[in-house]
Amino acid sequence: MNAENINILAVSDIESPTLQNILQKPSELRGKIDLLISCGDLRHDYLNFLADALNIELLYVLGNHDLYQKRSASQQHKTASYGITPFYPKKGFPGNNINGKIIQCDKCAITGFEGSRWYNGQGIQYYEKEMLSAVRKTVKKIHLRKIIGKISRRKRMPLFVASHAPVQGIHDLDDQCHRGFSCFKKFIDKTQPVLWMHGHIHQPSLIKNQISAYKNTVIVNVCEYRFISVSMAGKIKVSHQFQKI
Repeated sequence: MNAENINILAVSDIESPTLQNILQKPSELRGKIDLLISCGDLRHDYLNFLADALNIELLYVLGNHDLYQKRSASQQHKTASYGITPFYPKKGFPGNNINGKIIQCDKCAITGFEGSRWYNGQGIQYYEKEMLSAVRKTVKKIHLRKIIGKISRRKRMPLFVASHAPVQGIHDLDDQCHRGFSCFKKFIDKTQPVLWMHGHIHQPSLIKNQISAYKNTVIVNVCEYRFISVSMAGKIKVSHQFQKI
């Protein structure tokens, strides 16, 4: 393992007994994982277990099912961006919600987008135009950071993205719930992230080998879990086994 690599454990949607068994021996992975990322729809107890086992902060976005509060009939046309209050367990989710934020880590920067496309109004759901607004705001933040970075002569770091929903046309499905956002491609065009991780697509026949590329961005469906290694040269490896990255 190259010490300059960024090693990631990314999880989403499905709790994995295999991963839990791996982490029963935390000494094998402690200190070797740089980023623990959840792309949504996982119980806080499970996320707490992962963070505790690795002794690392969790970075996460919420999935469409992470909002349990049902809406009234008058609210059915509204989405999560209009102030519907998320349901958080008393202990809360561990770590840092990166939705719409730019998080600077030691070797990279990371941002995230929560929720899915709007389909029934019950959950964290967005219309395309609402997600486009979130994308534009985040692009502005990234460009501002680039300007500040040039002025201060800071070394430019690779950008990673974690979303719950996929990019439209890449790993998504035809139904309204599982269709990706087209504005994510605009985000990639403007910010050129090295890596995009998403969840939400967890039909058994679709989970395997969901690694694609859009322009220079590698896009990975991390449903259940994936170990990902990113070299400083931008080479990316993805596996269910840490030893293979």
